[in-house]
Amino acid sequence: MLRARRLSLVALLLIGCGLASCSLPEGDYFGEVASSPDPSHLRWCNSGEPEYVDPALVTSTTGTPLTRLMFAGLAEYGLDASGTPEPSIATSWDISADQRRFTFHLRRDALWSNGRRLDAFDFLYHTARILHPTTLSRNQAAIEYIKNAKVYAQGRLRTLQANVPPFRAGDIVEVVGMDGAVADDLSTATLPSSNLRRSSKTLHLRDYGADESEAYAKVPAGEQVEIIELRTGWSTWAYVFYMGDEWRYGWVPVSELDIEPGAALRYTIRDIPPEQRLGVSLVASPDAPLRQGVAEGKALLMLPEALGISAPDAFTVVVETSSPTPFLIDEAATRSFRPGPRESISRSPLQWTHPETGLVVSSGAFHLQEWHARDKLEFRKSPTYFGKDQVRLERITVLSIDDQAASTNIYFRGGCDAIAANNIPYSYLPSLSGAKRGGRAYKDFVMAPYDGVYFFIINTEKMSNRHLRRALTMSIDREPIPRILHGGEIPSSQFIPGQAIADLSPSELALCGLTHDQPGLARIVAKDQFCYVPPKGLDFDPEAARKELALAKAEMGSAFPSTMDFKYNTGSESHKVIAEYVQAEWKNHLGLDIKLSTMEWKTFLKETSSGNYYIARLGWIGGSPDPEAEFHHIFKCGGAYNRSRWCNKDYDALLDQAAAMVDRKERLQTLQRAEDILLQDAPLIPLYAYTQKLLTKPYVRDLPINMGARPPLHRAWIDPNWQKASKP
Repeated sequence: MLRARRLSLVALLLIGCGLASCSLPEGDYFGEVASSPDPSHLRWCNSGEPEYVDPALVTSTTGTPLTRLMFAGLAEYGLDASGTPEPSIATSWDISADQRRFTFHLRRDALWSNGRRLDAFDFLYHTARILHPTTLSRNQAAIEYIKNAKVYAQGRLRTLQANVPPFRAGDIVEVVGMDGAVADDLSTATLPSSNLRRSSKTLHLRDYGADESEAYAKVPAGEQVEIIELRTGWSTWAYVFYMGDEWRYGWVPVSELDIEPGAALRYTIRDIPPEQRLGVSLVASPDAPLRQGVAEGKALLMLPEALGISAPDAFTVVVETSSPTPFLIDEAATRSFRPGPRESISRSPLQWTHPETGLVVSSGAFHLQEWHARDKLEFRKSPTYFGKDQVRLERITVLSIDDQAASTNIYFRGGCDAIAANNIPYSYLPSLSGAKRGGRAYKDFVMAPYDGVYFFIINTEKMSNRHLRRALTMSIDREPIPRILHGGEIPSSQFIPGQAIADLSPSELALCGLTHDQPGLARIVAKDQFCYVPPKGLDFDPEAARKELALAKAEMGSAFPSTMDFKYNTGSESHKVIAEYVQAEWKNHLGLDIKLSTMEWKTFLKETSSGNYYIARLGWIGGSPDPEAEFHHIFKCGGAYNRSRWCNKDYDALLDQAAAMVDRKERLQTLQRAEDILLQDAPLIPLYAYTQKLLTKPYVRDLPINMGARPPLHRAWIDPNWQKASKP
């Protein structure tokens, strides 16, 4: 804390001088550069304190880079500019012709840091954990393309344990209501779990097959648990969840679960649709009749075997998707396919990644040894990582700094070797880029394309009038934004980000059917095979905006809001600058007084998730080149990330149509039509495509910049002889 205060004084001096030449180094690099840096140790300034590093729970840009350090995945982001996934735990994969069955072949030398072999069953456990309602994971939407995933996440998927005409034991069904009735809205229906159990004796939660003397937690007699999984060996065991005072999971013999509170409940069940059936590739058919019936709770269990992910053996993972999923290999490097260790998670589902618990078990290149809250995390090279011979660092220190000025000035004073993308104050950028140094940019400063979009969301429950939303959108002139922020941002009324058309190569222009003089963005998909050009949104047109506002006032009458607020989070200077600029635009062009409200990040997330706002800033970063995988699902009706609460059935229908298409070009064209509906209805206001702004010391090697800002930190190394070496 003392160091941070001292550095904040440096920040004040630099900002007070406007980062002018009077206080800036005259050399090639910004700040101190060690002549002989420690080759074993990388110090990285992160953009804040990670909420999680658990791969099932992590969602933020502060946590995901650390998750990738700790946990290996089916694939790993490559060193090229696109970050194209390359083999990792999966050494190869096969894809069916209809792009609905993906078979991953695993290496045999992958280990957990406790020495246990990492195998295909760890991936099955991880997928089921993300999707199960007890986990409360916000990553469910990212893998909804897996067969039966969505219904499992809603707690409605069941496997029949007995014959229930017209169904037979072993059939997979979905619960659609109770006592013969069908719920009105299955996505929000609250249906009782048929997996609840009690025991007339104390339950001893333990590892599979262990003696009860080895239990790590106990469940008092009569307390409720929920069956998550069954496993049959010399006897049948159940993996159960117990909420209690602290959450726990563990194995118990099924014979001990002798009280079944929901045995007599009557559930309305029906067939799962043809496209969700395991082991076959059937197309969706809206006219296909689905059998329906009523089953008692004692005949139903929700089990992960009903999901479209299986393990024919310990070294093969098969993923089945409900529709063609051409982007799945791109997703194989994401957190969705980086399993966590069951033995640690079971003992402390929310705290197992904290070193003080003694439960941290990892599979990646680095192991977490220390976590000092709001200060730093210390990682050490893992001796059990299968690729340890290619890891040149022994130690990585990650500084948790959510203040951009403090982060940049720690770098300036030599306190870290690299900064996470976009963790530099906008007021520093004119000097770093050379605008205030006679065109001489610092050599350790880089601006690059970024797969992210900065936009505003509008709460459509509070602002249901389409004309009002369109008026707010068309009254903002985006063109001054790059001059305001000094970061090379690309002003855009399009939602899906990409590269500026003017910056595309001749071959990319030909692929997209564009010319250099056309405005806007384009996105190269599938290793230069396809191009996605987002539709034009609602550009700046103040006269049209005033007409839309007049229509809104006429339609709404006294319901027109007398006050509206705009919420943004602290931690970035640019949020405040943009908010004040847009506030002035709305006042100048529409005569509207919009109140600004700022809050720290966690509070901001809570407020926008609960719908306690009118307008709010947001950003979204993609994870693969495919726009469908990374962006469109945000605004689906009832989606986990849909903070705008917008719902358009035509939009969802087009996304569903695209999902059923094998032809990639036709698929992308359908997504363009869906995006046009989204933009015209204006539940969001796109402002600009991000660029990455980074500072990296000249002695840091192999820390590439890719579109998704996913630096493979474990591949970096420090060159102690950097001054003698040729330019990298």
